[in-house]
Formats: sequence, C-alpha cells, structure tokens
Amino acid sequence: MFSDYAKNLCINDPCCIGWSETKKRMYYKKYPTYAIDAEIRILDDIPKSNLMAGIPIGGSASGFAYMGTLTWFAKDKQGNYYGITDAHVVYNYDTVYFPSPLLVGNPSLTAEHIPIVSPTPIGQVIYRSSITSQQVDLDMAVFTLNTKPTLISYGKILPIFFDMPHEVEPVIKVGARTGLTNGTVLDRLATVKMQELSQTVLFTGSLFAIHSEAGDSGSPIFVGNSIVSSIVGGTGLYAVGNYVVNMLSTLHSLGLWQAFKPTLIGVLGAVPFLAAGSVSALLAKMLG
Repeated sequence: MFSDYAKNLCINDPCCIGWSETKKRMYYKKYPTYAIDAEIRILDDIPKSNLMAGIPIGGSASGFAYMGTLTWFAKDKQGNYYGITDAHVVYNYDTVYFPSPLLVGNPSLTAEHIPIVSPTPIGQVIYRSSITSQQVDLDMAVFTLNTKPTLISYGKILPIFFDMPHEVEPVIKVGARTGLTNGTVLDRLATVKMQELSQTVLFTGSLFAIHSEAGDSGSPIFVGNSIVSSIVGGTGLYAVGNYVVNMLSTLHSLGLWQAFKPTLIGVLGAVPFLAAGSVSALLAKMLG
C-alpha cells in the first residue's frame, strides 16, 4: 500500500518526522537530504505567522515593559498590512513587539497558551488617537506590520465584518490577559467616568457586561462573526470599548480598510458599511 510505502521510507530516514495518514505518499522532514520517489514536506520551510487578533503585544520605555492586546488588522491599497490596538497600549513607545516584553519575566500575566519566546519587533506605530483631554471618544492606534497576519482571532473566531453592537446581544472578548470571556451588550453608546492618574476622564463608547483586566486593552469584542468593539477599560464586572463607527472612520481617513478574508465577504453579498468607533481610556486605572 502507498501508506506503507511512506511509512517505511520515514522509519528508515533519520530526518523524517512522520508520515500522513490522509495523503498516501506524503511524509514530513525537518530539512531536505536526498530525493526519493515520494511527496516530501519540509516543515522548517512552512511560512510562520503567529500574528492573530487577541494576542499579547507591547513594548518598552524608560526601563518599563508594557502589554496590551492586538485588536485586528487593516490594509492599504498597496496590500500592506497594519495592526490595530488601543492608543494607551502604545502611548509612550513606537516599536511594537510580540509577545510583550512584560511576559518574559512574568509569563503568568497571560491566559493565552503562547510560547513565551524572545520578543520580536513586529512593526512601528504610525497613528495614535489623542487621549489627553478630559473628554475622549476614541482610544485607538495603528502600527505597520513586517509580516503577514493570520486573519483569525486567537480564540479561533473568524470575523467577516465590523458591525454595531445591540443591547442584550451575547458577546465574546479575546484578551491577552484573561483570554476568552463572555458577556452581554449593555449600551451601544454611553459616556462613563474613568479615573486617569490625575483626573477623571469622560469616555464615550460602547458598554458591556464582561470581565477584563489590565492587559486586555485592545481586545476585540465579537458578536457572532462580527467585531463590534475593542476593550478600552473595565472594572472586572463591566467594560467600555471603542465605538465601532469611530474606529472605521479613522481607519478610512488614514487610507486604510479593515482586512478580512475576501472570499468570505463575497459569500455574504452586501456587507454592512460602518465607520469606526470612539471610546476613551487614557492611561486609566481601569485598564492597562
């Protein structure tokens, strides 16, 4: 049988890792050695892309390391990809790393089961919304990406468009600190008081009954296969997030468009158009 053929080749090849039980002549090696009459997949040659929404990103400034969550991705007309997160996540540094440098000495700070390897720079911040006034309606940053992302969240949710949240809808958040948590929409648009270091800041955005902690800032919030917001701040019991209309309008003003799987969007036919969200969070006590 063909499967026995691949199996026998693999067993007698010290560089072979294993063989396929579904592809009759396929077996897997770490690196090429010699040509044989079979299909060989060199695993070390597989393109690596660990960038998904919901993963822990961060950077360092003045001897301190910071962590937040990668919200989602955007694309320009030339096909270049960009990452999206909260402005306060990258408030005082420009080079964004995955994973966050904060996890090197503190791996327990993430619920995501990612390998805590040496942080690698993945891009440079090109835009931060202003979060220094007493009233804020958008907390969002955009950074370049030096690698092509995987258009899925770490929670294995595959979004296909941005959409509005509606009251009492069930939601799922994918955060770098606390992983997947579920909750409900409390209000599409509300203004809440957030305690910043030296003042109370009024933040206008969507309100959710959902658990989050410091490090979850930027977490995408999903209703089904729609992204409806990104976490800006929370108390543990409820959280506020960017108003999706302000998020999208800001991306479009930068010449960027939300990046999704084109074939999936095509299946939908007409995809709802929205601009993007507004929410404010500053270096607030509610979330980091």
